[in-house]
Amino acid sequence: MRHQRHDADGQVVRLGHFAGQEPRAAVAQGQQEGGVSRQPVKPGDDQRCTGQAGELQGLGQFGTRRQLAAFHLGEAGRDRGAARSREGVDGASLGFLAQSAGTLSGRGNALVGDVARGAVVKVAVVTGAAGGIGAAVCDALRADGFDVKGLDITNADLITDVTQPASVAAALATLPRIDVLVNNAGILIEGTLATMPLDDFDRQIAVNLRGLFIVTQIALPKIPKGGRIINVASELAYLGREGASAYAATKGAALSLTRSWARELAPDILVNAVAPGPVDTPLLGFGAMTPEEQALETRNPLGRIGRPEEIAAVIAFLVSDKASFITGQCFSADGGAAMH
Repeated sequence: MRHQRHDADGQVVRLGHFAGQEPRAAVAQGQQEGGVSRQPVKPGDDQRCTGQAGELQGLGQFGTRRQLAAFHLGEAGRDRGAARSREGVDGASLGFLAQSAGTLSGRGNALVGDVARGAVVKVAVVTGAAGGIGAAVCDALRADGFDVKGLDITNADLITDVTQPASVAAALATLPRIDVLVNNAGILIEGTLATMPLDDFDRQIAVNLRGLFIVTQIALPKIPKGGRIINVASELAYLGREGASAYAATKGAALSLTRSWARELAPDILVNAVAPGPVDTPLLGFGAMTPEEQALETRNPLGRIGRPEEIAAVIAFLVSDKASFITGQCFSADGGAAMH
């Protein structure tokens, strides 16, 4: 049985895996565990593409001369870039400005093209974004052209506690729209039915289930027609596991929410789930496990644990235009552990 405590940052620290072992700390790092939609922009509408430091920053206005300024700037240059773009430049100056600001990445060039054609860059929100699967999802969606906002209790674009409605509301209030919501926040505290303290049970319910509900309910008014919601579940929702009944129960509940919301929100919003198997993240702590524990985690037809980017690829597909006829489903990415 694993034990746990919370560190100073409110993160969950798991101590050991089974009774009788020396405590072994593995931080679960907040694991509060594509295509671009093109919509016409009316003349005079302002469009803004923002990102992390070093990402493309552009602010311009499409008027009769379809003026646009785009700058490839880091955090330090954003204010200067916005001021320059408000002055407006003609299309012939765009290349010069981009070159003087720095070399645009391939994705940056694509975003400039989208804005120049009057497209609106989709906004994606990912909870549990500080590391592991959440961080990989953020990377994958940014590569697909999304403006991604990661939420977590630390090391995120928007510092947020998903268990607190006020915290979630304050974070999402900064966003004009949410085209994609990925509910990835989750924690695991192992313990048997006979020994688990109710506080540990309640904490997992609070983050993995109540938090999922809170974030989605607050985000819903900002999700437009054609939006996507992805809930990250687990293979244990299907398989169960000794010492993980509380965690497995929260992930089973996530599947029930997925199916119910898919019916409630159809046809305007598509809702699906992904059920990862063991993935090489701090939450799993695979490297710190005994050989026997590692053998348990790799007991699937592929004989290994997954990589975060493999889970992110499934999510990227589900939020893309290629998945436009899929809702209420759960896609397992677990090496074949749970075949259903």
